[in-house]
Amino acid sequence: MSKFLKFSFSVVIVFVILLASCKGGNNNGTNTGANDKEFNNQLNKLLSEIVVELKSPKKVELTPRRFIELSSIIVVSNYYWDKELIEMNQSRSNELSQEEIENYISEKKQKLLEAFGISVDEFENYAVEHQKEFQEFVTQNKDLIDKYNTLSSMIPTFEN
Repeated sequence: MSKFLKFSFSVVIVFVILLASCKGGNNNGTNTGANDKEFNNQLNKLLSEIVVELKSPKKVELTPRRFIELSSIIVVSNYYWDKELIEMNQSRSNELSQEEIENYISEKKQKLLEAFGISVDEFENYAVEHQKEFQEFVTQNKDLIDKYNTLSSMIPTFEN
């Protein structure tokens, strides 16, 4: 893997871990300092409990566990990518188009997955193509799935 991809991945992970903010499932991102810090602590703790196998970018083979870990990283990353888009929109005289937004998110997700040697298609089709194995994992790892669901519900959504 190139040094650039390793560096990019490291930046994403550090960004996710250090800059988490805005608690609440359908929050619009309006929390302030103390709330941001509290949310940051909760998010970091939960993310570190979920992501145990994927500590550094390297080529991996998807397993149900790694799929959940990558999904967790993507959920949190999507939140930050949305915040980046909001900041870009605020600094522009005209708003980003829906196509520009979709391309931005798509490119970010592709680069993140490429750091693990996985294509977007491979990732998106994994649970369906390995349905039996995935279902067994979900059944046997309810605690992990509950943590993933909690993490997902913590991340606010932004209205365009």
